[in-house]
Amino acid sequence: MQPLNPSADPDFIVRIVDDDPSFLLSLRLVLEQEGFICRTWSRASTFLEEESGEKPGVILLDIHMPEMTGLEVLQRLGERHSDLPVICMSGHSDPNLLIQSIESGAAVFIAKPFGVKALLAAIDRAKERHRRTNEEEKRED
Repeated sequence: MQPLNPSADPDFIVRIVDDDPSFLLSLRLVLEQEGFICRTWSRASTFLEEESGEKPGVILLDIHMPEMTGLEVLQRLGERHSDLPVICMSGHSDPNLLIQSIESGAAVFIAKPFGVKALLAAIDRAKERHRRTNEEEKRED
């Protein structure tokens, strides 16, 4: 099947971390249908153990997880100096969560439920923000 998203890059990996197995599966299926390569984790600790961040891509990160919150994961990623852009997802429309996630390093915040177009737009915004940040860092060197 031809991907609907012409900007989908086969070397770009979408990493999805969410404790809801049905949401995780449906998100993966939608993104794979759009031409993305996806990896999924239902536990934040497993994600942090397994994911090296060596390949380009984005992280779709649920904020509300029982074992470790998305904000805690963002903190750990910051300690690792991960440069992968993070898209935080939440089913709670708390403006403080949005502010906290952006202040903690998230590139984009998206409220659940969201449609395919909104998800693809969030991925594109995260990719663009990452590209601009890398260009600024190169100029500073």
